[in-house]
Amino acid sequence: MVAPVTGDGGPRGAPRRRRTLLLAACLVGLGLVGALLWWPGAGRDAGDPDVVELVVKPRPPPVVAPDVTGLTLDDAWQVLEEAGWERRVRLAEMASNDAPEGTVMEQRDRGRLHGGILVLSSGGPAVELSEVPAEAAELLAPRMRTGELVLVRETSVGTVYKVDHLLAGPCDAVAEAYRTFSDARYDDACY
Repeated sequence: MVAPVTGDGGPRGAPRRRRTLLLAACLVGLGLVGALLWWPGAGRDAGDPDVVELVVKPRPPPVVAPDVTGLTLDDAWQVLEEAGWERRVRLAEMASNDAPEGTVMEQRDRGRLHGGILVLSSGGPAVELSEVPAEAAELLAPRMRTGELVLVRETSVGTVYKVDHLLAGPCDAVAEAYRTFSDARYDDACY
């Protein structure tokens, strides 16, 4: 049997009651917040037992994270934290002959939650992909962004080549170089 639809008591009246209850709960909550903000003891010393201390949450971060390009990573963290952003920014690396190692070269997706991606300089020497031996170039090319340079590092047993998340070169040289980079958040491929 189907329930009859009647006034406020039937199935169609239930959503209206829920909205009314929700509105009432919101108004009560706003009233409590207002009462705390206008508490008569708010101007007294903090040691006074009549004082109600309000905990003010930090303001939400702006829609776009502040521009931190050109700063060191430590300085970039400080600027972002002062603007209300948390240290949930992803890091990437890019070789550069112009920017010192550890400098923020690019800031991608500044409007995304947690500030997007900071691209740090991994220093140099850096070369075009066309200047890298064919075996290494073949491994690196699929992982590279347009215009990205390749970091070149000499080891005692050969030369290795690195882009953001991939280290490539002769197997002995890759094994040695892998231990020399301070950050091991990358893959390796050798020949």
